[in-house]
Amino acid sequence: ESPTDMLVIKVDADGNERPAGQVGELVNRAGGGPFEGYYNNTEASEHRLRDGWFWSGDLALRDENGYFHFAGRVDDRIRVDGENLSAARIESLLERLPGIAAAAVYAVADPSTGDLVMAALEMEHGMTFQPEAFHASLMAQPDLGTKWPPSYVRIVEGLPMTANNKVQISVLRSAGFDTTDPVWRAVRRGGAYEPSERNT
Repeated sequence: ESPTDMLVIKVDADGNERPAGQVGELVNRAGGGPFEGYYNNTEASEHRLRDGWFWSGDLALRDENGYFHFAGRVDDRIRVDGENLSAARIESLLERLPGIAAAAVYAVADPSTGDLVMAALEMEHGMTFQPEAFHASLMAQPDLGTKWPPSYVRIVEGLPMTANNKVQISVLRSAGFDTTDPVWRAVRRGGAYEPSERNT
């Protein structure tokens, strides 16, 4: 086997492999290699090394030509209608829309459907969120996945950042709708946006 033959995209602990073009966890069937485990954390080490395979915690997809594409981390996975979505890919798409300086995408729970996509958007200086223009621009993107449009959009003055300049997704995820920031909701998936009454 070549090194790339040892890498597979898995969707669950039973080892079910994802077909080309679908997001799953990147797994090395040859084991952990230089990974020696986590210091004083046997449980975390065993979670990474299971049945002789190394579960990386990285989300990826493999294209039809066999190339791997990074799609985020397992903790950032969004599962909508049984399909794993890449927050990183949705963020990249949103950040190319007019007026958006930065985007952070994460899951919020819905009692009837499971995960829903929520996006926190930081607007460019002097720009305000225009729901009609945002929706039109979003739907015009040729690579927009059918389940990618955010069900909820939170408009923030600035995204919460770590000391090394990474977005604190956990802060946004734990807040959910508990925010005084404006939140807009899609009337239906892929539909127009209106003010949400779920935030305080």
